[in-house]
Amino acid sequence: MTGLHSTLSDLRGTPQSSVDWSNPAEWMPSRLAGDDLGTAQAIWTRSGGLVNPRHTTGVWLLARNYALLDEGGDGSLSLSERGRTFIDEPNGEVARDIDDAEGLLALLRIVGESGPATSAELLDPWAEHLHRNSRVKSDSATRSYLYQRLRNLLARDLVSRSGQQYAVTPAGLARLGDAGPGDGPEPDPNAELIAMVRAKQDQVKEAIHEILLDMDPIAFEHLVRDLLVAMGYVDVDVTSPSNDKGVDVVGKIELGITSVREVIQVKRHRRAIQRKDLDALRGCLHRFQAVRGTIITTSRFSSGTEKAAFEPGAAPITLIDGEKLVELLAKHEVGVKKRKIEVWELDESAFQGGEEG
Repeated sequence: MTGLHSTLSDLRGTPQSSVDWSNPAEWMPSRLAGDDLGTAQAIWTRSGGLVNPRHTTGVWLLARNYALLDEGGDGSLSLSERGRTFIDEPNGEVARDIDDAEGLLALLRIVGESGPATSAELLDPWAEHLHRNSRVKSDSATRSYLYQRLRNLLARDLVSRSGQQYAVTPAGLARLGDAGPGDGPEPDPNAELIAMVRAKQDQVKEAIHEILLDMDPIAFEHLVRDLLVAMGYVDVDVTSPSNDKGVDVVGKIELGITSVREVIQVKRHRRAIQRKDLDALRGCLHRFQAVRGTIITTSRFSSGTEKAAFEPGAAPITLIDGEKLVELLAKHEVGVKKRKIEVWELDESAFQGGEEG
């Protein structure tokens, strides 16, 4: 395997002469020979054509760096004891050791403390962690490591994503709180605090949703207006009930260097919003010189409505359901007051003494 990856790393293309790696059955015989060819063909055939040998470098480095494989004198590979534990116990000591060393537990903690948060909002605390604990310094590498690890946590359901925001899941909180057996890492002391904060946030979100369902319709429209202002919209007005033509709020938002006029329809319902409501709003855009629209509801949308929201050639209609509405209100602190709690962490470097003289 070491020889194969060494050979593959030397077979690099250039912008002027790119190399196509998409079909291993075609490129393996022409670019590899001997043991390298045999190893690559074994990977390809034994995986049923699912694993491209060109894309196994990361997995190979992970297995080698964390002693998950034993290599015999003849170059043969077998699972080590750590490798077997890694497979049999996906939440066990070995997996936790790797998560800790790769910064996944640190990122999970950052998401728990910051979330719901976008990747841009997670970047600064993630960069601070890398600067303290690794040799990664460049912005491009920092962003790449962040995106790779977020995908890892998403695939394992340790974090969830709603739109562009990430939040820690109950499984993620359990992962932070798990104690490794033997000499494994200690449980995260902040996991219980994060869980308490999440529980309080969920309690407030449920209360907000219940209040929204019981609000006066006119008061609900003005609440949406306040939310849009907090989100950066300008010239936001609630339309006259007698002449709204299905449009409740009108505003402008800056998109790059362009100011876009948008119409918003609010629906304080418990039933799902249907396709006809979307079509009616789309048909009103020209009356308000708007180029796009949004439907905000306390309920949800039918599948047909969701499919029609971004039809090719039609004006886009953004759909904000009850869950997303509550998230936006909380994020922009409309109907929500956020209090900060200071959490102390030990900085041992301050006690190690400075240079003499």
